[in-house]
Amino acid sequence: MASLSEEAAAAGNSQQELGADFVVHSDIPSSSKQFKNEEDSKEERKENKDSKEEKLKSTLLLSGAVLAVIGAVVAMVKKRKDA
Repeated sequence: MASLSEEAAAAGNSQQELGADFVVHSDIPSSSKQFKNEEDSKEERKENKDSKEEKLKSTLLLSGAVLAVIGAVVAMVKKRKDA
């Protein structure tokens, strides 16, 4: 009859053999809370992307308006000098 320590060692070896094939994927959410947090972070990134695009559009429109006003002022000054 095997001793208790030998049985534990044999059980430990079999568990190690089974555990050797077990792979943990850290990129897959393991709980609903992690899944929700990942979904929230995806939405935040999408909102940030949208806000960046909106910021770029508004900056370009403002720049165009400023250039148009400056061009009009320069044209008026030039016309006044000629007259």
